[in-house]
Amino acid sequence: NALNNPLRGAILEALIEGGARAVQLREKEHDDGRFLELARAFRKRTDAAGVTFIVNDRVDVCLAVGADGVHLGQEDFPVEEARRLLGPEFIIGASTHSLEEALRAVEAGADLIDLVQHDDRIRALADLDGLDELHRQGPDVGPAVPLDLGLVAHPAEREAVEMPPHA
Repeated sequence: NALNNPLRGAILEALIEGGARAVQLREKEHDDGRFLELARAFRKRTDAAGVTFIVNDRVDVCLAVGADGVHLGQEDFPVEEARRLLGPEFIIGASTHSLEEALRAVEAGADLIDLVQHDDRIRALADLDGLDELHRQGPDVGPAVPLDLGLVAHPAEREAVEMPPHA
């Protein structure tokens, strides 16, 4: 059983019991077979708990296990191609490192963006006026595009700011 790792299983259970509405599996160390096995175990448990399950980086694994979505980095599968393959029913998240990348991800079909940067322009988005500016500068983003701002002062420090839905 892929969740036999006591720490991994305990973390997943703690997240679910703590009321997490979504879980992202981010695993960079395993080979494809092991990652697929782990993703299947996560899907089974999150499905039973009614928790949204997102696979990091891997559109193929997302499809294979019936995850709810995928989160892609700048060096991963292109958001536009992921949207074409997955269709509108899957969630697609994108990690971005600049305002320009964030806007491109939204244009390409991302449902949510994770914006992490040392840049003061990104740091300025942490206030509500800055979040409004992101929406003003962007294309017509339709309803809300959730945004997680990972604000990085230096590598040892990271704050996350969750953006409420924008109407």
